[in-house]
Amino acid sequence: MTQGSVDVGGIAIVTSLWSGWNKGLDIRVIAPGALEPMEDSPTKLLVRKALADDGTVKSVADLSGRRVAVAGGPGSGGEYLLAKGLGRGGLTIRNVEPMNIANPDMPLAFENGSVDAAIAGSPFAEQIINAGHASVLETDLTPGLMTVAFVGSGKFVNERADVASRFVLALTEAAGLMQGDDYLAAENLAAYMTYTNSTEDALRSGRPVIYDPEMKIQVAGLADIEKTHRENGRTEYTDPLDLSNVIDERFTEAARKALGK
Repeated sequence: MTQGSVDVGGIAIVTSLWSGWNKGLDIRVIAPGALEPMEDSPTKLLVRKALADDGTVKSVADLSGRRVAVAGGPGSGGEYLLAKGLGRGGLTIRNVEPMNIANPDMPLAFENGSVDAAIAGSPFAEQIINAGHASVLETDLTPGLMTVAFVGSGKFVNERADVASRFVLALTEAAGLMQGDDYLAAENLAAYMTYTNSTEDALRSGRPVIYDPEMKIQVAGLADIEKTHRENGRTEYTDPLDLSNVIDERFTEAARKALGK
């Protein structure tokens, strides 16, 4: 993207990106991607069932010193969610032993007892619970959080701003067409089947992906992600980052105006 060979990317906001921005990485957040559900999130903080059943772990606070699995390792989006979950028990990632375990490997890790707890998402959380190996300790860790963002290269947003504006307008229209019952409208299903590697049964039975129909960039949410990773010592800098160098809201504002939102 910085070389200009790619204009836009849909990416998770991870530590390497914050450290890159601190060094002047010329990439801007131009629109939000998927959001965490406001309730009944598929992402959960699980605890090994044996520890829950015998009363060893009754609350998040009891995870102190325990082995907790998270996909992506230090500075990842998963670690951010873990930090938010641990905070409910007055803990930080420094109070536990984080283990970098890929989501598909978590069911086996719970089955053989190699982890005490984990941040797990769909369908792996359900798989672990249904197998009787874990219980839900906490859920809805970050309601409504922007988990993915669309970013544009500085070259793209400055030299081809008209194209960036049309791109974000299309995103905003699409988000509006994917709300409620319309999520599984025939036209939408045809598009999902064309552009995603999935099946109609999976799309109908799975939880809908949530997008903000007004495409508002969550500045406060981004600031909290940056703050959490920085305070956890995962960034290459220690002072708060100026988010005005990270976010470009002119395209989402233009899209809302064009659509009368």
